[in-house]
Amino acid sequence: MKRSSWILTTLTAVGILWIGCGGSSPNEPEPTDTIPITWVSSSVVYDTLIDKKDHSLIYFGAEWCGWCQKLEHETFVNPTVGLLIDESFNAVKINVDADSTVICHGATLTCSELAEMYGATALPTVVFFDRRGQPVGSVVGYRPAGDFAAILRTVRDGG
Repeated sequence: MKRSSWILTTLTAVGILWIGCGGSSPNEPEPTDTIPITWVSSSVVYDTLIDKKDHSLIYFGAEWCGWCQKLEHETFVNPTVGLLIDESFNAVKINVDADSTVICHGATLTCSELAEMYGATALPTVVFFDRRGQPVGSVVGYRPAGDFAAILRTVRDGG
């Protein structure tokens, strides 16, 4: 997949790119218990997170979105997905309908404006970023846990 050349200076939310296909890595054990994802507050500035983990993701969703709910209740609770995110990604969850604001590139934006800025015009959308805060891709729509885990590995491994 071709990487985007976008450059980000400041980001209030953190993101990830969904690319890849199903399957598990033979080098990684499959956990059996749920591993909860630690979602970073959307009020946190990206610069304070960039040194914590090598990759980031922003998950754009909404309470009324059925596919978002399916992603949250089936994919994000999967132990393999939770472990991959916990070990390798800063993760921010943005409700596009929320009244809160975020600061990005020195501008104060609503959550829906941030979503529009990163091309999240359909839900759910996950945008992935590298360590420098550059978007490396995005995935639109629901993905089952096996597919999503493969996408996380692809992003993590630089593929």
